Amino acid sequence: MQPSGHLRADDRGHLWVEDCDTVELAERFGTPLYVISESQVRGSYRALHGAFASRYPDVVLAYGIKANNNLAVVRILAQEGAGADCFGPGELEVARRAGVAPGKTVLNGSDKWDPELEQAVQLGVTVNVDNLEELERLGDVAERLGRRARINLRLKLPLRALEKHYIQDYRYVPPRISLAAWARGHKFGMELEEAEEAGKRALRDERLQLAGLHYHLKGQTPQVEHFAAMVCELVDAAARLATRLDWVPEQLDLGGGFSYGRAEGYGPGARDREVPTPDHYAEAMIGALREGLEHHGLPEPRLMLEPGRLLVAAAGLLLARVGTVKRSEAGRWVHVDASTNHLLRVRTGNWYYHMLLANRVANVDEERVDVVGGTCDAADILGRDRRLPRARRGDLLAVLDVGAYAESTTCQFNTQPRPATVLVRGADAELITRRESVQDVIGRYCLPSRLVD
Repeated sequence: MQPSGHLRADDRGHLWVEDCDTVELAERFGTPLYVISESQVRGSYRALHGAFASRYPDVVLAYGIKANNNLAVVRILAQEGAGADCFGPGELEVARRAGVAPGKTVLNGSDKWDPELEQAVQLGVTVNVDNLEELERLGDVAERLGRRARINLRLKLPLRALEKHYIQDYRYVPPRISLAAWARGHKFGMELEEAEEAGKRALRDERLQLAGLHYHLKGQTPQVEHFAAMVCELVDAAARLATRLDWVPEQLDLGGGFSYGRAEGYGPGARDREVPTPDHYAEAMIGALREGLEHHGLPEPRLMLEPGRLLVAAAGLLLARVGTVKRSEAGRWVHVDASTNHLLRVRTGNWYYHMLLANRVANVDEERVDVVGGTCDAADILGRDRRLPRARRGDLLAVLDVGAYAESTTCQFNTQPRPATVLVRGADAELITRRESVQDVIGRYCLPSRLVD
């Protein structure tokens, strides 16, 4: 197992998170169980913020709440000084309850409805406007509320410099696609001509305050050179709009998409092993930003970033109890009481998570097995062909690096209740998400009286 500051094994072979034995956590809180390390969340934030802030005077990390929308996690990051990148009214409300500063909060989305625009204007957060129609509706919302809406324009950059740089993603046909083609094909943002028109309208509209520009490369590539090329193109776009609109952006939002990696593998197809450090990202992106600003004679704007998984992925693990173990000539299957309901990206993104037996970390009696859940689906496979100690009923499986896009994407297939989550700080472990019951799952259903015997 790759060394990690918040994880260790004791001389009994038990896995510990900070100063908590995972075997005892499973006995106390039950399984399946998400566990979050508070020190790891804080440490990841400080490392990334420090890398950028040491190179640039005004930097805000607007945490991508979609990665992990647990209120306690967002509160920890707010205490560290993070802002929030929100999609929809639910994430706006999480940010508000967590105490995130509105001036550090942005609302994203390609199809925002009036209630969430009203919520954003009331809260005073920045709206990353995605299209002209949204711009007009936002102006009307601001007028109804008697407030001025602060906005960025979300761009769809052509990324011409990345035309010959390819990514592998099975969601596309064919699965090999250039970053430039990917950038043209997704649903977000405005091309420059539309953005120019949006800028003209916004500057004429007293209900709107045009603050800056936004672009998000997403987590398609770990290459810092690709992020630097994106920054160059965004600054070029800013210079073009500044000239044509007689306007200077006070803010540039560079989005997120920063990779997290593990030597044993992580992410789609286990591709994220060796990834850039926060300093590598910061050096490349700030260098490109300063060079572009100087070339175009633009002043330094406030810089926003929208990191998600890099801040929280390593902080989380999933504990699951081993049940039936099947061995035959056809294969070996280790069942656990978790499922792909709890690690949905295994299904939707071919995600790889490193696994080990939390009660026998040092055991070397290994075999190759498929780790599977118990739902009525042959595709409920959490990990294929994994090397684990020879498992038996009652063992405890730990799935590492699930702090991002696990709890926030859980589902309830087969009427399966969602797990609890505990937050570990040193030797303390506190419940931050209650475990669902079957009654919780079916409690929303309504039976018409005509169907009651």
